[in-house]
Amino acid sequence: MHIPGLGTLIEDESLGWYISDEVTIKALGAQPYRICLEGYDDDDDKEAFHEAIANLLSIDEDVL
Repeated sequence: MHIPGLGTLIEDESLGWYISDEVTIKALGAQPYRICLEGYDDDDDKEAFHEAIANLLSIDEDVL
């Protein structure tokens, strides 16, 4: 599954989540993290997921 901002995610079939490769989150000290998405397939507004991901990846420590 490809998701904008995260690239290709792998599905964890036991949990039903999608898990990303490591991405850097500036707001959390520019450390690499894996993002897990739950409920993506069932959501009618996938653009809201994409917007939330873009917002998370673009903010820096100042928001904290």
